[in-house]
Amino acid sequence: MRIAAAIRTGRVSSREIVEACLARIDSVNARLNAVVQRSPTAVEEAIEADRALARGTELGALHLRSIGQSRRAIFKSLLI
Repeated sequence: MRIAAAIRTGRVSSREIVEACLARIDSVNARLNAVVQRSPTAVEEAIEADRALARGTELGALHLRSIGQSRRAIFKSLLI
């Protein structure tokens, strides 16, 4: 929740968080092989989230969830 609070207070933008997460995925995923698909629209969605916040729109806690899809998420979806 610290990241969400930082976004709400304007200390950091949604775009900055998404770009940092994508950079981290790029730096470790070859070794971990945990993310099977990156969202091609993650940065654009973050930019839109920042615009919505600037308009005063309240965003839910999961508004940046579409960065990518992990093997665990795929496996869990097969079990449900």
